[in-house]
Amino acid sequence: MSKKTKKQIKKRVLFFVVIFFLLFVLQAYFLPATSVLGKKAFNYLPLPAIFVNANIVTLGEYFSRLEISDALKKINIQTDEKQQLLNQMVLNKVAENLLSAKGFSVAKDEVNAEYSLLKETTQKPNLAHDYNLSEGEFKDWFVYPDLVKVKLAVWLASNRKLNKEAYVKYDLVMGKVNSGTEFDSLASAYSEDALSAQLGGDLGYLSYKDLIPEYFKEVEAVKDTKVHTAYSRYGIHIFKVLASDLKGPKDSKRYKVQQIFIKTGDFDQWLLAQKPSYTVLRLVR
Repeated sequence: MSKKTKKQIKKRVLFFVVIFFLLFVLQAYFLPATSVLGKKAFNYLPLPAIFVNANIVTLGEYFSRLEISDALKKINIQTDEKQQLLNQMVLNKVAENLLSAKGFSVAKDEVNAEYSLLKETTQKPNLAHDYNLSEGEFKDWFVYPDLVKVKLAVWLASNRKLNKEAYVKYDLVMGKVNSGTEFDSLASAYSEDALSAQLGGDLGYLSYKDLIPEYFKEVEAVKDTKVHTAYSRYGIHIFKVLASDLKGPKDSKRYKVQQIFIKTGDFDQWLLAQKPSYTVLRLVR
């Protein structure tokens, strides 16, 4: 076989490889998601499924989240539910943009800590693999977006201008606290946590498994029994740490907490209201 013939054969092979690759990629954009072949391969190809301004949701993330939804429902996900999933992924990117604009970020250590907590609380040591994902994929596509929204929700709860009614109540309560009114009576009168309000705001002894992480972090930082304020994804917590012990999971600390909870604006509604200011281009069916 001559060198010229070998060169022609190589060109033809390369041509067919390129054509095959292009057809493989194009099917992801023109076929319904349920008909796309080799979805797992797209985990390794950073191709866009959706543009949200300059940010992208990749095909790998889109197909993996669809498969997980199918597995959880045990049936094929319906068209309207696909749209809901796409909308959720768009909102994740909107939240990421907003958080960055506020000057905040989510660190890798925070993602790893949250993933470890999820494994412990769900009692699933192989959590990512249970969904046929690597730990990196699970963290990138589930843990990280959730933490972004939590941080953004905490920022929203701390914003007086966007929660005027809540802060009128907060100022009223803090005025009474500073004037010496009993915390128990204030919790009963003003706390929006109905259950603990009946007990004068008493939450009992709580470990890291019992409180949302951003609130627990504030609680464990307290070294006195004075009144403090914390912000969480749900609102404002006016609280006191009355005592502590070492009876939590793995002999960790528990804290006896008393609180007055004031709910702030609905984060999901606020986030949805930010979406129209973003350009969204959907490429998948």
